[in-house]
Amino acid sequence: MKPLRVLTVLISLSFAAVSVAETKTKVAYLGGFSSLSTGTVLTDLNLEKGLKIFLKMNPEVEKSIEFVRFDNQGEAANTALEAKKIIDQNIKFIVGVSKSNHALVVAPLADENKILFITPQATNDKVTQNHPYVFRSCFSDLYQGRALAQFATQNRKAKKILIMTNVDTPYSLGLAQRFMEFVGDKASITELKYVPDGIKVDEIKATVEKVKPDLVFIPDYVNTAVFLIKEFYKIDPKLLLLGGDGWGGREVLDPAIEPLKGLNAYYTTLWSQDLANPKNRKFVKVFASEYPGDPSSISAATMYDALSIFWESFKAVKGPKTPDAVRAKLLSTTFSTTSGKISFPDPNNPTPKKRVVVNRLNEGKHELYDSY
Repeated sequence: MKPLRVLTVLISLSFAAVSVAETKTKVAYLGGFSSLSTGTVLTDLNLEKGLKIFLKMNPEVEKSIEFVRFDNQGEAANTALEAKKIIDQNIKFIVGVSKSNHALVVAPLADENKILFITPQATNDKVTQNHPYVFRSCFSDLYQGRALAQFATQNRKAKKILIMTNVDTPYSLGLAQRFMEFVGDKASITELKYVPDGIKVDEIKATVEKVKPDLVFIPDYVNTAVFLIKEFYKIDPKLLLLGGDGWGGREVLDPAIEPLKGLNAYYTTLWSQDLANPKNRKFVKVFASEYPGDPSSISAATMYDALSIFWESFKAVKGPKTPDAVRAKLLSTTFSTTSGKISFPDPNNPTPKKRVVVNRLNEGKHELYDSY
């Protein structure tokens, strides 16, 4: 082969390689991977494990998608900065964010810039309401609040309920409100409001002595929830405690509560390794092989689900893979996930219909108790 022809072939191959690379669609994955909050960093690093499990189980994905990591350091203000970077890089898809207050920052920016955003864990109702480009693979607080109220009033027969509401957190405010709506007149409710840095233990103790609640509901994220759990346990080790998905599960709860013998506590959760469906069994098996010795993670499972529904919709698009085209597939498909089948019946509020799992904390075990 003549030198000129060799050069021409090499140049052609080089351009072909660039062309292939440029056809990859960039997808941002966003989380608080370097947060100073133990609960947030453990949760969001497990989101990253979910991405790795997803790619392990779907190796063909990387032929057409490049995942780009963005770290908001666990702060809502930084979430806005990272979202701006994503917009500036003309990335049109975001998967991630574990906290509702972070998702609420991304949601209007996603709509404004026509970026398809899927959150695996932000449950606050407002995250998807009137945000057509925002989806979630988790349940919303509407579903969760109803399930918690049913559990409290029907399963536990509670007649006097004390609710601890963190007024600094949209998640806590929203879930407490939904819970109260669904409890209605089935029980008397006392609400004690607080900010995390200003919790008054003496006030809590006095309220418990006065109200004598059958059940205490703590709709807050794990760091503050664990503090409150310990304080209520000191007041009365047999007091029935109830939490939402913000408690996080065993990887963040166990180190803090295992010394509390006989703790009487239940919490709703987005996922359980004991759910009996083929997709979940396969996920649990692969997770155990990739991370031997690590407890199966709620965050990893929910991130895996979010990526799975995105990928199924993305590859089903015939033609340009635009946010609008992928969005249309999300709205028209029923998906199988680790927690069962989900669908998105309302295009103006893309939150899925799905069941809510209730776990029981029992001497260091997280037992699947029921689902609603």
